[in-house]
Amino acid sequence: MEQISRLVRRFNFSKGMTVSQKTLTFCDRYARKIRNILRRKFFIEALYTKAERKNGTVERVLMESVMVMFHLDDWKKSSAVGAYLNENAAMEEFDILEDCIRRLEGVVTDEAYKIFTNKDSFLWFTLFHKFTKLNIDDGKFAGFLNAFQNGLCDKEVNGKLFYEKGRSLKDRNVIVEKLDLLETLMLGFLDIPKPEAWSEEILAFVRENVAPNDTMEDILFYKDMLMDFAEKADKDNRLLDVRNQPSMIAVIAYGCHEEMTLDRWIEDYFNRNGSYISDQAENFKSMCEDLAQFVKAKEAA
Repeated sequence: MEQISRLVRRFNFSKGMTVSQKTLTFCDRYARKIRNILRRKFFIEALYTKAERKNGTVERVLMESVMVMFHLDDWKKSSAVGAYLNENAAMEEFDILEDCIRRLEGVVTDEAYKIFTNKDSFLWFTLFHKFTKLNIDDGKFAGFLNAFQNGLCDKEVNGKLFYEKGRSLKDRNVIVEKLDLLETLMLGFLDIPKPEAWSEEILAFVRENVAPNDTMEDILFYKDMLMDFAEKADKDNRLLDVRNQPSMIAVIAYGCHEEMTLDRWIEDYFNRNGSYISDQAENFKSMCEDLAQFVKAKEAA
């Protein structure tokens, strides 16, 4: 693939390639994967023009999406995106992008496809990637897209609008600003606090119910433990919903402070439960009781 890409550039004597087409030739390691993703239903239904499909624009959209999702700190413009991804990206990142697109196929309506323009698609793919980490139904994202199209797009966030003329969307600071604006609108629509504020609420919950001297560093440690334990369970389980994180992280904190082994209990608990009590204090108490019974049963065995 690398040799073919080099030869394509060398023998480009007739009609010159567009910047987008040339960008793909520098991304030879992932060019076939990109083309395979573009065969998905989403890109058949999407409203990209015939010219955009032919001149490499849609391929560029996918490369920019991976760049923003996983390498935003090293954001590159124009043809430099292809060369950067070729050396620094991983196939897993393109797999994650494809999975996001697969899930979007199930919820995006004909009207919502209008949002996914060649200019903004990479922002929407990245936003949905953030949404998937909330562990809530994909239909909620479709609801947000509908609300966005029906007036939410005109709501200011920190004095800024999403559709604002005169600023290049290829500048990293503008990309960061627009992603933050979209995430703020989305979380507001879903009635979910932003991650920074939510972490503070979780810390307060853990301090009140488990350990008054725990720090934010401890919270991040407990959260990593929870994600590691949950890897063995059903990832779509509602126990991982963002609204259930205070009690889930608190029970990890409780187990750590009591020097209890939690991995087997977490896996067992996930297999037995698919919902939670909305009152997080009550849910935490219920899980602690379940954990105690699980440990007692193991000791008696």
